[in-house]
Amino acid sequence: FAQFPGGRSEKCLCRGKLIQSVRIKRIQKLEVYPNSVFCAKTEIIATMKNGKKKCLNPEGKLGKRFLMRKR
Repeated sequence: FAQFPGGRSEKCLCRGKLIQSVRIKRIQKLEVYPNSVFCAKTEIIATMKNGKKKCLNPEGKLGKRFLMRKR
C-alpha cells in the first residue's frame, strides 16, 4: 500500500494491472474517479456488459481519449 503522510494507507479502487484498451462495444458504463484524499491517482473504471469491472490506464490511448471527452 502507498502511504500518505501521517501513516494512512491509500484506498484506491484500481489495484494491480491497468488495462490499456478494451472493445468499446463491450462497455456498459465508464466512471472516472479523480485523485482525492483517498487515492492519489485518477482512476477510470469500465463496467462491462457482462458485469465485470476493469480498470483502464488513464495514461493509455483509450484512457486519455475518454478523459479529454469528459472535460
